[in-house]
Parts: sequence; C-alpha cells; structure tokens
Amino acid sequence: MTSVFVKVDGQNDNLGDSVLRRGLLRAVRGDGTAKLHVYVGKNDDDYLSSVGVRATDILYRSPQDWWRAGFGCLGRERTIFVPSAGEMPFDGPRYLSGFRLFVGSRLARHRSGGALHVGAGLRYRDTAVPPFERYARRSFEVVGWRDADTAAAFGRGEVIPDWAFAEGRVPGRAGQNVERSLLAVSMRGDRPRVSDEWIDLFTDLARSRGLDLAVVTQVRRDTPAAEDLARRLGAVEVILWEGESHVDWERRVRDVYGRSAIVAGDRAHGLIIAATEGAVPLAAGASTSKMERVLAPAGFDLRSMAGTPDYLREALSSPDFVETRVSAASEAVRAVARRIGEFVDADPR
Repeated sequence: MTSVFVKVDGQNDNLGDSVLRRGLLRAVRGDGTAKLHVYVGKNDDDYLSSVGVRATDILYRSPQDWWRAGFGCLGRERTIFVPSAGEMPFDGPRYLSGFRLFVGSRLARHRSGGALHVGAGLRYRDTAVPPFERYARRSFEVVGWRDADTAAAFGRGEVIPDWAFAEGRVPGRAGQNVERSLLAVSMRGDRPRVSDEWIDLFTDLARSRGLDLAVVTQVRRDTPAAEDLARRLGAVEVILWEGESHVDWERRVRDVYGRSAIVAGDRAHGLIIAATEGAVPLAAGASTSKMERVLAPAGFDLRSMAGTPDYLREALSSPDFVETRVSAASEAVRAVARRIGEFVDADPR
C-alpha cells in the first residue's frame, strides 16, 4: 500500500486557489490505488468539492495531525509527501521551516517512497529560502516550479507552467466558433483603487476594438471594489460572486471569459483561466510582477502599462496567439502529471 500525504488548503472565497490545486490532487491519485491523506485546514466543503477531494480521502484540519500521521506511516508502508502548489510566502523567521519535510522525505525513501513538489512559487522574487526547505528538495523525485525566479532561489528543479493551464476547455477548441465581444476586467479589492490611467486605457481599448466592458470577480471579497470599478468604467456587464458555489461560479466565470477577446486583471490565476478559455490575458494594476513571472513559462510576455500597446498588437493580430501557448503549456503540465502518476503507482516492494 502507498499512502500519499498531500496539502491542498487555500482560500475558501478564491477561485484561483481551487483551480491551481485541482490538477495536483488529480495527479497524485495515480491509478487510484494509493490512499490519500489530504490536509485541508479550514476549507469548507464547497472549496473541497471544487478541488476534487473524494469521500474516500482521509482529511486533516490540523497540520500537526497530518504530520503525525505521515511519520506514523513511515515504518509500515510506502509513504510520499507532497507540499501544496501555489504561493510560498515564508513569512517571518523560519530557520527550521522545512525540517520535517527534510527528515520525512529521506526516511520515506527506505520503503521506495519519498516526496515531490510541483506548481509552487515564491511570493516575492527576492525571498530568502530557508535552508531546510532547499535541502529537502535535493532528494525529491519530482521538483517543478511555476516560475524561473523560484527555481533559481531553490537551486534545483525545472520550470513548469502552472497547474491551472491544464484546466478549462480542450486545447484546440477554445477559440473556435465563439463571438468575443467583451473586454473583461477583474481586479483585486485589497489594493489601491484602480488608477485613472488604467480606467482610460480600458475604455479606450474597448472603444477602439468595438468591445463591451465587463467587470468580473473571481474572489468574493473583491465585490465592493468591483462595484466601484464597474461604475467608473460604465461596464455593460457586472458579474459578481455572491451566493454561488465554487463549481457554479467557476463555470460562470469561464463562460464570460469564453466570450471575451481580452481579460485584464491583477490576479495571476484570473488571467490563466482567461487564457484557457481563449481570451488574451492582459496584466493590469500598480504591480504586474507576479503575473509576469507566473505566465512567462507558458510563453506569455506580459508587460507593464507602457508595453501594453505592443503586446496587444502582437496578441490580437494572430488568431492562434493564445491557443498555441495554452496548448503547449497544457501538454507540459500533463507530462509532469504522468511522471507523478508513474512514481505514485510504482510497485512498493
């Protein structure tokens, strides 16, 4: 028997958090014979159903209980540790951060187990990585980061497009026979108010391209700021996440992005979801660094406001601009998922 200890906890009100971890959870299931021990923290059933947690999975609300169960398995059966995908903040003094992972991954190898980590990235490109976090990855079977800066900081692992690039419509079909009449805008509510310069850029761009403006929320707490943004833009469509489930709201957002020629925003996974539905992603807001880093492995050269006209000219002049990049990114993600599945399914003897 193989036991996989995987973390998928995220923000209950954030579509991006469930979308980016869904592929990881699917990959570590392998052929379905492994027993999954899933750390879910404070996440509710709505979030967990969107991520893909199953009734047969063993769930943990406490990280201490999750680690205790993981170390308890080491002497009895093949064990694999899988840290979460997504952002790694490493906030505060954390010299011993990664120590349990360092020890657990090495002990697990005595029964042909180990650890793997795919789809994570540092919150800031200049973040110092705690020593044991680096040491632990040296013995991992698969290591793949979602941006080049994180790979350089750890000194090991390849760069692989974000898990979210393998979700959405089937590559090769997202842009076919679809009328794209919208310029959708989705901005964070926890940042300074969108500047007048960006408002002017959005409205001018919509006017010049003959597009209607729409405002979308992919995070519930962004709603007040989105309502203000919609008024300033004179948006024709205002799509706000209120009482809908994670699954239903993701479907609704994908429908809107599937009707959009351009989706502008300052949430990286909002732009990835948009791209997987065939829309041109446009990084917007006061800081676009994270979006540039996360979408670069998929071939999207996102730029600051000054570079926006050149980027859009290139993207909108080619009908295959988005599709070719999403297809290649999706295949890269599926390839690493197959490698993970092969490791999980390996004979534990």
